[in-house]
Amino acid sequence: MRLAGRPLLLFCLHLQCLAWPARAAGDEKIGPHLRSVLQAATRQSGEEVPVIVRFSEKVPLRPFRGRADRAEARRALIAALTEAAERSQRPARSLLRGEGAGEPISLWLTNSMALNAPPVLIEQLARRPEVERIVLDRVITQPAAVSLARNAVEPAARTLDTPEWNVDMVRAPLLWGLGFDGSGTVIA
Repeated sequence: MRLAGRPLLLFCLHLQCLAWPARAAGDEKIGPHLRSVLQAATRQSGEEVPVIVRFSEKVPLRPFRGRADRAEARRALIAALTEAAERSQRPARSLLRGEGAGEPISLWLTNSMALNAPPVLIEQLARRPEVERIVLDRVITQPAAVSLARNAVEPAARTLDTPEWNVDMVRAPLLWGLGFDGSGTVIA
């Protein structure tokens, strides 16, 4: 009885695998946000998309830690990082040159490169084995600072007459207005 159900189970699993949506070789390397930008750029022929291509080769940092000569360790680490970036980015650079793309900017510290490329070329890069991930190169703006003090003055509007944020936070100007300015107080 137990063996009779096994062929049926295998048949159902086989059908499930056939129904599973096939993914292209580089799909997992391109995130959904960049994927939507690429699809929009494909509709507008000739448009290039700014991306950062991250490569999978990593430099182990452990050999550079704990060295007596920190300056020499820093030089050796920088040399190892730049050599790894040059070595792992070489095939992608060759592909870019062959396709007539502009020269990418090497970001050797993270073993990445920044470039502007058409969607078709980005798809080709994503299929390369040495490429780990491709993300959209975009400007990230710093959110506005939130002040914890009441009636705080923005840093750009401060003058020499206005107190710093920490003085505002403890509401010292309110006490100063009441005549308490700390005159005659000694703190040891």
